[in-house]
Amino acid sequence: MDTKLVYEFEKTRFQFHKGDSPFNLREVICLNNGMIFKSSAELSKNSKEIFGQKISVSSISTCCNRKVQNIRGFIFRFSSDLTSEDEVLLNKNLNKIKLEKVNNKI
Repeated sequence: MDTKLVYEFEKTRFQFHKGDSPFNLREVICLNNGMIFKSSAELSKNSKEIFGQKISVSSISTCCNRKVQNIRGFIFRFSSDLTSEDEVLLNKNLNKIKLEKVNNKI
């Protein structure tokens, strides 16, 4: 194996474990509330505060890859892989949230 290739792989792996962003991050969106996260790892890290429960990276990935429909009622998708059905559901949920805000002001 080419030593330069091995070096680049190890350098990338080290940066990832050190905390730097790897090059292949995929943006994740929650279809329930429209929140966008830089990666599954960021979503997992903040899931306890945002959703009230810890959600693992592997569970998020499984949902984004459509192997399961949702995780404890939350639907996650990669932003780049949204289908027309996903967009309809997202718009419906965002309109519902806007309506609730208006009703709370009244």
